[in-house]
Amino acid sequence: CNNAQSIDLNGLDTSCTTDMRFMFSDFGTKEMASVDLSPIDTSSVTDMTEMFSRSHIKHISLSLCNLEQVAYTNNMFEHCSVESIDMGDSHFASLIDASEMFENCSNLKSISLSSFTAPNLQLMPSLFEGCKSIQEIDLSAIGNNCVKSMKRAFRDCDSLRTVSFGNFKSNKRISLWGAFLNDVSLRTISMSSLSSQPIDDISYAFKNCPSLEYVDISGIKTDDWTDTSYSFDSEKYPLGSFTLKVGSSFSFHTRQGNDVGPTASNDGLLTGRWVDIVSGKTFKRGGDITGPGTFVQQKELSRYTVSVDTQDEAFANQAITKAIRSELVEVKDYTVNYSNNTNVGTAALTVKGINACAGQSVSFEFNIVQANPQFQAPSQIAVAYGQKTSSVALPEGFSWQSDDSHFTRLGTS
Repeated sequence: CNNAQSIDLNGLDTSCTTDMRFMFSDFGTKEMASVDLSPIDTSSVTDMTEMFSRSHIKHISLSLCNLEQVAYTNNMFEHCSVESIDMGDSHFASLIDASEMFENCSNLKSISLSSFTAPNLQLMPSLFEGCKSIQEIDLSAIGNNCVKSMKRAFRDCDSLRTVSFGNFKSNKRISLWGAFLNDVSLRTISMSSLSSQPIDDISYAFKNCPSLEYVDISGIKTDDWTDTSYSFDSEKYPLGSFTLKVGSSFSFHTRQGNDVGPTASNDGLLTGRWVDIVSGKTFKRGGDITGPGTFVQQKELSRYTVSVDTQDEAFANQAITKAIRSELVEVKDYTVNYSNNTNVGTAALTVKGINACAGQSVSFEFNIVQANPQFQAPSQIAVAYGQKTSSVALPEGFSWQSDDSHFTRLGTS
């Protein structure tokens, strides 16, 4: 039916139908606007494999469908020309396999999954792989589940900026191999409760994601069998500076060899030196990172990146400060503390790193010297022999060293 421009499903009795595989596969033309499945009974359907694969339907609605018995939706919309999908209040109570469900729906821009629940879901590899137009995906309603594979789930989603996992939590060991591989627009990800078990694999998960700003994987646990190799590698694009939050049961570490198990290669290839913005602990590529912590790529704070003019300053009867010359930003990257910077003597200032500069500091000293004011002494002052100094007025800014002295020698001044 690849020339169909419309379809009327009213009156179609599907009350006993269990298999809707390929039902609309290769269906319709580019002019076909939408399909609404609400007139048909789907309460007995268990298999929707490739139901809309390669079809030319722009808008699909399953919002009023009873999907509680559906166990298989793999490749359901694969290579479909659909632009929007309304899943409504879909409760997939029996869903096991959603592999490649939306794979290569390159025109898909909007999908309603806000009520999408699937407590028995096990497989979702390549779920949205190749969906190049979608910008946001919300999987927070899935809740507790049995997912064990999310391989390539969001790979090659060129426009994807964020995925919301909410309370998504599996009771299985999950593979995240290449989950967000090549997502060049990806900004934020939060997996704060992903799995109750250590994950199998996070290798290549965030490879070639140059736009990352914030990654919360505090819900991911690792053990000696977890492969973290190349998880943040940037082969095609330089990886920008971003914030990485990990939990207490997470670690990147480098081991010798490439075998599975305790000798597996677990180098995530996070280049440069990284620092926990709270504790100041650091790690670098080839070293270990162990949670919990919120890490950012460390900026250097040293005499190479911060300078101060340490020339002497004259006593001014107030605290003396110095200008800090640096591309680093005060309050954002560092704070400044002074000591002994009011009176004559040696003053000190310490530039202490915070956030991306945490754990680093650099100190400088400068001298506060006695002031040597330039002035012209007052002249033409008339006094009488024996007159008390306190009775003789001086110009503003001058005073007698002693107000109780008397003039005993007279002359001109």
